[in-house]
Amino acid sequence: MNTLKHMIFLMLVSLSGIEPARAKPDDEAPVAIVPQLGYEPKSNGISEAVVYLEFAGEESSNKNAKATIESQCNELRKAGLTSSMPTFDDGGQDPSKTRRITILATHMRYVLIQSLAYSKLPGDSIAKGAICADHFRLRVQTDVTIRKLLPDRIVESKFNVEAKTGRTSTLRPGVMVNFKTSYGLGYDRGILKPGQSTGMSEVLGLPCALVPSPLNTALDVNEGCYALADSDKVPKIMEGRSLKQTATWAGSEKNFSRQEAVKLVPNGLIDSGVFDVPPGMAMREYTDPGFKAAK
Repeated sequence: MNTLKHMIFLMLVSLSGIEPARAKPDDEAPVAIVPQLGYEPKSNGISEAVVYLEFAGEESSNKNAKATIESQCNELRKAGLTSSMPTFDDGGQDPSKTRRITILATHMRYVLIQSLAYSKLPGDSIAKGAICADHFRLRVQTDVTIRKLLPDRIVESKFNVEAKTGRTSTLRPGVMVNFKTSYGLGYDRGILKPGQSTGMSEVLGLPCALVPSPLNTALDVNEGCYALADSDKVPKIMEGRSLKQTATWAGSEKNFSRQEAVKLVPNGLIDSGVFDVPPGMAMREYTDPGFKAAK
C-alpha cells in the first residue's frame, strides 16, 4: 500500500510540474571510504565519521631537474672539480605530480602529501660535487601528518612512508578543536577572503568563484576558485573554501603550480586505524622547542 501511495505521489508531482525536494549534500547517507594511500594503514575495525578531501596537481619547480644538474656538472668539469656526469632515467623534464589527502574526524586530522618527483637514488652521496656521479629517476615521496587533540595535550605524528621513519611530538596542552567544523578545515589551510570575483567555474560539480589572490608579491599570478556559499550543491563545510589554485611566478609560465579538488566526501565513514601510525614505522620522540607547559 505504501508503495502504491508513493507511485501516485510521483505521478501527481510529474503532472503538476513541481520538483520534489532534494536532500542537500550534508544530509546524504554516509559513504564508506577506502582511500588509496600508497601503504596499508592500521585496521581497528571501528568506523569513524569523517570529511574526506583529495586534491591532485602538478608543479614545475624541481631542484633536481635534469637541465639544472647537467649545467652544474658542466661547470664543475670545466673547473676540474669532477670528471663525472650524472645519469638520468626518462621524466626529468616533466612537471612533478602531487597529491594531497585530508581526512577530518571530530578531534583528529590526517594529511597526506604525495609527490612524484625527479630525484637521486637513496644512498647516493651528498658530498659537494658528488651529484655528478649520481643516478636520477622518478621517485614517489609520501609524507603523512596525524594530529590527535586530547583533553590535556595535542599529539602529532609525522612519518615518511618510503623511509619508514618519523617522529612523534607532544604539543601545547588544553586545546580542543572540532576538525569537522569549517574552522577545523581552516585549521589545516584557512579561508581566503575572496574580494571581487572575475568569473565563475565549477569543480566536482560545485559552483565556485574565480578570485585573484595576491598572497605573495613574488607571484605573478595566483588565482583561486572558491566554493559558493548559500548553494544547495555546496556542503556547509566547503563554503568559501578553495577548490582550485593556479600560480605562476618569475615572469614565466614555465614556473607554475596548480592543484584542484578531485574528490570530496562531506559525510564519510573510515576505519579509525587511519589515524594511528602504521606498523613498521621507526618513530622517535621529539620535543617541540616552542612547547611551554601551561601554568
